[in-house]
Amino acid sequence: LAKPAESVVLMDAMTGRAGLAAIKKGGHGYPRIYLQLQPGESMLLRTFNQKMDAPAWQYAVNDGEALPLTGTWHVKFIEGGPELPADIITDHPASWTTLGREAGQKFGGTARYQLIFDAPSVGDHFWLDLGKVGQSARVRLNGRELPPLLLAPYRERIDALQPKGNVLEVDVTNVSANRIRDLDRRGVKWRIFKDINLVNVNYKAFDASNWPLTESGLIGPVTLQAIRLSEMPGE
Repeated sequence: LAKPAESVVLMDAMTGRAGLAAIKKGGHGYPRIYLQLQPGESMLLRTFNQKMDAPAWQYAVNDGEALPLTGTWHVKFIEGGPELPADIITDHPASWTTLGREAGQKFGGTARYQLIFDAPSVGDHFWLDLGKVGQSARVRLNGRELPPLLLAPYRERIDALQPKGNVLEVDVTNVSANRIRDLDRRGVKWRIFKDINLVNVNYKAFDASNWPLTESGLIGPVTLQAIRLSEMPGE
């Protein structure tokens, strides 16, 4: 920082959360700013040369072990092509290229993973961690939309669970790789460009028929991690 800051506001563009960072004086009077970032996360920092009157940023401290969410998962394909695979019932989430067999291997679009679960016996605040996702997700908990998850880490902070019968819905949209792979394997003429040639990275004729399958959907494991909220990390 060009000048020692008196206050620093943290802003999470993905969730809309904001608050005053915990800071300590460092060398030459410059502040040491406490951040909590998982791999792939980012945060906006705004500095002020005066003390700001604003709520403090809430740091999360893990409270116990992460608990897997278990039960019966219902998977419904809701949008995409070339056709919607049949609904799936499974005891664990997985890539729809596996669960949906041949139809799932061709599919590009969105599927909804639904689970009904009971809240843990302890804890008021949690990280809901989806584990591995292919490739973006929209999450609803008991009908309430949570911030979209575009890339890892695929997790949401949740602050209110019902004792029984919480409904988790995760809509996952994959990239088009498997859909294009299927089109080329079937010889469908899908390249309709009028003024450009479509080539691969080696400037050869583009052909996706031999591409490996791309994992798609909610892969997991899905866990709940109880947390305590604090204005200072580690407290």
